[in-house]
Amino acid sequence: MTDFNAMTEALVACDAAKLTELVNAALAADVSADDILNKGL
Repeated sequence: MTDFNAMTEALVACDAAKLTELVNAALAADVSADDILNKGL
């Protein structure tokens, strides 16, 4: 399951490495970019 809250927390914390890891994992799991932007960021 995609952890959109973790993406938001990484964004707020300016943790680019963690954010990149979470986004790449979501994309690999066939989560759409729209869902990532709308739900996670």
